[in-house]
Amino acid sequence: MVNWSNSPVNNKASLRFIFLSVLMAQSIFAVAQMPHVPPLSPGAAAGKSDCPLTVDVSEQLLRLPFYTDLSEADQAAVIEAILAFKK
Repeated sequence: MVNWSNSPVNNKASLRFIFLSVLMAQSIFAVAQMPHVPPLSPGAAAGKSDCPLTVDVSEQLLRLPFYTDLSEADQAAVIEAILAFKK
């Protein structure tokens, strides 16, 4: 997970959206992981969770390009984008 603790944006979900937008602007396809509410949780129907840590972590997840025929040039572009955003 990228350490975003020094970011001026203190909402992790908002920062994830900004990062996703930066990647998409560079034609890097990434997908935001939707918050997960365990389906058997009593509050699941209301969109609430008894597992706040699970929801917190799921709001920070971002699925980066990952497939067998991803070229080395594309891998380097993804890595460079992450490192540039982290600065």
